[in-house]
Amino acid sequence: MFEHLNQFRDAAIRRTDQGKFWWELRSCDYWDAFDSPKIVWPDITNRPRFSIDRSHSLIADTSFMVPSDDGFLLGILASWATWFFISKTAQPLRLRSDRWQYRLKAQYMQHVPIPEAAESERNAISELALGCCALARESYQGQVNFHRRLFQAFSGGHPDALNQTAEAWWDHSLNQLGDALKQSFKLPTNPMNNPRLADEWESYLQEKQKENARLTRALADAEVELNDRVYRLFNLTPDEVKLLQKEVEH
Repeated sequence: MFEHLNQFRDAAIRRTDQGKFWWELRSCDYWDAFDSPKIVWPDITNRPRFSIDRSHSLIADTSFMVPSDDGFLLGILASWATWFFISKTAQPLRLRSDRWQYRLKAQYMQHVPIPEAAESERNAISELALGCCALARESYQGQVNFHRRLFQAFSGGHPDALNQTAEAWWDHSLNQLGDALKQSFKLPTNPMNNPRLADEWESYLQEKQKENARLTRALADAEVELNDRVYRLFNLTPDEVKLLQKEVEH
């Protein structure tokens, strides 16, 4: 290893980002921030995708963070009002699913306006934002758990991926799910054609679909209230809100 690095010694010595010795990498100046609560978001996205991470996770160079667990700040960043500002100031990348993706780099995010708010309003927005994160995590975990059970029951140990219908199991009937599993795992027949198996899975599917629908409704209601509160903080008129929503909420 030393012999390999030694051929680059002169260039490595001239580096400004070296550690104590010329062959070392520079220590991360913000290493401790990874171990603290942080607001995180992806580098590239076509909608608001901000959340708080309290798992002490490291993030890669395709995402960004602010070392903070401020629910009010999270709510402002995750609002459609802020996304409208981002869509007018950040770098557009490409169209995906009829929506523009943007680069949410620090050079753009540092200019996002954060409105003043009374303590009661800050608390209300914070509670809504943190509640949205909790609901989204619960919904996602429920979907993952269902996917895991599908693999355990039907994949036969093959690591094939679920197709789009099976991935979105909450939108489909038992028979449609069976057809999707047949395609995904190359099964000889639709497994739900077996009456005994269908009886077992029908009630389970309905139970999980109801739970997913409940979480989806709760999340949508919380997001509506959060956005309405942020619109008021920016003193937007009803007509301005309609124009903004027409542009970003699609």
